[in-house]
Amino acid sequence: MSCQATGQGSALTVAYRFHDGATFTVTRDSSIEYSSQDATFATPPDEDAAAILQRAERDAFGSDGCGIDWKKSISETSDDGLTTSAIFRGSACSCQARIRRDPRGAVTGLLLRSSC
Repeated sequence: MSCQATGQGSALTVAYRFHDGATFTVTRDSSIEYSSQDATFATPPDEDAAAILQRAERDAFGSDGCGIDWKKSISETSDDGLTTSAIFRGSACSCQARIRRDPRGAVTGLLLRSSC
């Protein structure tokens, strides 16, 4: 496992890389109230991806979260066509969550991002 912390202006990023190739990157910029949590997986998680993101939303914003509508998403395909993302948007702080999947439908990453 490796860990790297970098700062640029008021932004701080901490990036973890795990032995299996999975990553977890957290970025916080207090000057613009921006935060991002991005996980990529070497193997899909056992738990439901939306449940993981819902828990992260509550951890970041309290029991009411940031108003993400978990029943409504839009789909986006990556430029290389290798992954699709289900994008869920919230009503507060430009909050959004993404579930990334490979062509077989396996979860390859999760993202929770906001800027108040």
